[in-house]
Amino acid sequence: MEIAFVFSGEIRFLKDNKDYLLDLKNKYNADVFASFWEPDNIEDSELFVKTFNPIRYELENKNIFYNTIDQLL
Repeated sequence: MEIAFVFSGEIRFLKDNKDYLLDLKNKYNADVFASFWEPDNIEDSELFVKTFNPIRYELENKNIFYNTIDQLL
């Protein structure tokens, strides 16, 4: 059985939780995928990539989302 972790949304509390999450990734030999909104601090996304070495990840501009929602409403 193969396992994957999928992260999405905003990168929050990464420094507090990275060791725990990395242990889970290693325990299950899991692949990591991620889709985040661009963080205010680019170091957060760099730390995520360095720590988890995701198969694929993307950073999306949060303002595009809000503009799309405004148009739909």
